[in-house]
Amino acid sequence: MTEPTSKDELLKEINTNFIKLGLELDTLPPVLVNDKSIQAHADGVLMTPCDLVAHALGWTELALKWFDNRLAGRPVDLPETGYCWEQIDRLALAFYAEYNTAPFKQLRASFAESKSRLTKRIDASDNAVLFGASFRQGRTMGQMLHRYPATLYEDERIRLRIWKKGLGWV
Repeated sequence: MTEPTSKDELLKEINTNFIKLGLELDTLPPVLVNDKSIQAHADGVLMTPCDLVAHALGWTELALKWFDNRLAGRPVDLPETGYCWEQIDRLALAFYAEYNTAPFKQLRASFAESKSRLTKRIDASDNAVLFGASFRQGRTMGQMLHRYPATLYEDERIRLRIWKKGLGWV
């Protein structure tokens, strides 16, 4: 996947990957939404499709936080306050726990709303904000948003598809 260099390319990738993940989730039989047999984002841990959506939602909300803090001139803790990049497995577990009581349909609706808020913020920004200044270790905000969440959505879709194939649902 080529890294986007403009707002339009970034928005296209986020929207395309979100739609593809949504289509994969749409074909999930309701009986499987709480099946805890998907390899999670932490070694030795299994997750449900609900956890997978919670993970994508958590990263989207985190990207919104980065974006808002950056635009307001506030410090941005990456990836999140209390976590370093070597601890993103723990962060994934925190996302699962944060949303563990939400029903699948509610998680999906929250995920769609979160993604919509993010794309609106990106659309309201110009390329200089997104791809001009360094955000983290020489990477721009647009490059960070490409990884979290744009590429993440595609990774989640692939993870879900492989799991469904293993169960004979594809």
